[in-house]
Amino acid sequence: MPKYFFSIQAADEEIRAEYAAELKEDAAAPAYACEIIRDRMRSLGQADLNSQVTVRDETRPRVFSIPFLAACA
Repeated sequence: MPKYFFSIQAADEEIRAEYAAELKEDAAAPAYACEIIRDRMRSLGQADLNSQVTVRDETRPRVFSIPFLAACA
């Protein structure tokens, strides 16, 4: 299974939080990214909605990004 890396980036700086997960395919990565965002917002109480999670895998520097605001919708 391919390994995916999820990093959180705030509007003005990159937060040094990175998560790794082995997922079956690209299609599973958006749900995992949204789960990270929801968990982070619950633990922080309030997060910068301009932040985003960038997803990459072992072969590509960036697969896609999801803004926190989109994950909250």
